[in-house]
Amino acid sequence: MPVAEPSGRPQRVRKSLILDDYIVYECEEIHMEGEPTSFEEAMRSTEASKWQEAMVDELKSMSANKVWDLEEISEGAKTVGCKWVYKMKCDCNGNIERYKARLVAKGFTQ
Repeated sequence: MPVAEPSGRPQRVRKSLILDDYIVYECEEIHMEGEPTSFEEAMRSTEASKWQEAMVDELKSMSANKVWDLEEISEGAKTVGCKWVYKMKCDCNGNIERYKARLVAKGFTQ
């Protein structure tokens, strides 16, 4: 059962927590044209050396953190594929700060 507000009680005026002149910059959401979608595309691009350096950094990081163990694959075993994901990290003005490459599992087996 709803409770009725007493009449004559002043209603509070709610103000927005965000001012009208406040600007939000979401640098991470800016999609950069020219980000490769495959290894082949990255190696054909004009920034190939920067993408290659980013991939080497990723492999060094994975090795230092002991991300995987090298194993022999038994007969009939299913493996999980992987692929490179490339991203240009930018500052709030849209200037490229660094090139980032991640080796990710595809997440499924066949």
